[in-house]
Amino acid sequence: MDRRTALPIAVLFVTAVAIACVYAISHWPTKVPSKVVITGSASALALPVSGRAPLEPHVDENSGVLTIAAGDSVASNGVLFGVTNVVAPYTGGGAESRAGELMLINVQIHNSLGSGGEPFSISSASNFELQDESGQVYNSVSVPGAAKPPDGSLRPGETMDGALAYDVPRGLSFRLLFKETLVSQGEIVVDLGPR
Repeated sequence: MDRRTALPIAVLFVTAVAIACVYAISHWPTKVPSKVVITGSASALALPVSGRAPLEPHVDENSGVLTIAAGDSVASNGVLFGVTNVVAPYTGGGAESRAGELMLINVQIHNSLGSGGEPFSISSASNFELQDESGQVYNSVSVPGAAKPPDGSLRPGETMDGALAYDVPRGLSFRLLFKETLVSQGEIVVDLGPR
């Protein structure tokens, strides 16, 4: 091959490599989830982990329900769900607790169905339940200054962030149940640990 032929090929090759590098850098993820458990087809959410030793995701042998930790995300049948952060005690907005402390749980839900997929609705009142270690259920409360609860419809490709607030006693372990008929076994449990 002579120089006249080799030079344009080399320039084309260098240009292609440069374009590939710029594309890779511009699409590099800025956050990486601590763990993504895939039980269906979906893309990953970026969920930061806060302060606790990681819990390994596991499936209850009797019920088949998946348990994860805060900071993990689960993809199941087009629903991508995770708890992004837990703040306890929550003291923002001048809110006061009657039971011991306020707990604010930030969640993220994504409809990962592709084009032609169906929208689904999320209701903070019916899709979420907070329980302590004995199974006691706590009702959500309204807290000034907190993000709005996750309520509304998600079309394919849309993501919803929201905060769930609870007035809970101190020193107990808690778990958040995400109840949705679309996910495997109809429920995902998030172990929030002791607070």
